[in-house]
Amino acid sequence: MVAAGAGMGAPLDLAPGIYLFEIGWKLPSDIGNVVQGDSVTFIIEFVLQQGSYPE
Repeated sequence: MVAAGAGMGAPLDLAPGIYLFEIGWKLPSDIGNVVQGDSVTFIIEFVLQQGSYPE
């Protein structure tokens, strides 16, 4: 199962900081570090491309 499904917690319309926090701790540490860097563009692209992201 994909670590960061849109239906697994925070919807995209929440405040970006809250969404990044909720999704960040579910991701592998290397990706989590990027999320903690507040890369909103990255997380949006990740969610859009999650189908091709390795489990």
